[in-house]
Amino acid sequence: MSVDVRTAVEAVSPLPDADWRAMADRLRVRSVARGAFLLREGDTCDYLGVLVAGALRTYTVTPDGRERTGWLTTPGMVTTEVLSFYERVPTVEFVQAVADAEVWALTHADLDALCLARPAVERWARRVAEHILTDLKGHLLSQLHDPAPQRYDRLVRLRPAFVAQIPLKHVASFLGITPSTLSRVRAERAQALT
Repeated sequence: MSVDVRTAVEAVSPLPDADWRAMADRLRVRSVARGAFLLREGDTCDYLGVLVAGALRTYTVTPDGRERTGWLTTPGMVTTEVLSFYERVPTVEFVQAVADAEVWALTHADLDALCLARPAVERWARRVAEHILTDLKGHLLSQLHDPAPQRYDRLVRLRPAFVAQIPLKHVASFLGITPSTLSRVRAERAQALT
């Protein structure tokens, strides 16, 4: 699945044609092959963009060597590593393509320049930050309060593409459950439908 770049950008907040053209002139495409990295631990994130094709996962590696998926991104979603991009510090996360991916992105400097010159782009950037914050907070609260079946149901309701496009071992990690628990929950949901 892929989405139109302008449609994905304006899903967050519409832009007048002149502002869209100014942004489009600075957007750079980044193609990332399946298994390759858009960002590695220790790098400073210098992109904020939209995923138009493929799928990404953001993860950390625990001290004992386990990978923990913190976020998943499918076409039409904004992508960045929030702390690194906004604070301008090295990241502790990896962003990896789980399917061949195409990201159209602005650099931090380009976003700043556009925001200073164009109020509609500044409004768009604020809406992006709000969207990221509310998505992360919703996910955090679900992790803290919901049992596994409700976490899965919430994910299917809010982000069905995650389940359809992301390998289930990464979906399980994102939900904070084991792959076997995810299999059991999915089997229970399938049985309830029959």
